[in-house]
Amino acid sequence: MIDFTEIKDGDRFEDLVFELLSKKKQVKNLQRTGKGTDLGADLIFDLEVEDSDLSISNTYKVIVECKHYAKSNKNITKGDIQIYDSLTNHN
Repeated sequence: MIDFTEIKDGDRFEDLVFELLSKKKQVKNLQRTGKGTDLGADLIFDLEVEDSDLSISNTYKVIVECKHYAKSNKNITKGDIQIYDSLTNHN
């Protein structure tokens, strides 16, 4: 069991999320976006989803925005997620 309050800061939390995702076989092309004008995106990857019964597979682009609020007892809201507004207000 992970005690998230023991994770030092947001960068270490992002490292943990990256490591966990990298171990999943469905996750391909996992990348860190780096610091800067990424609209809050921290990680990007392709998720391969297969349905063996139907013999089909799809690949989805996934954007991850890591938030580490365990020590603050703060809940994440839509306002905290920068990329949410960018994606939902895209015309």
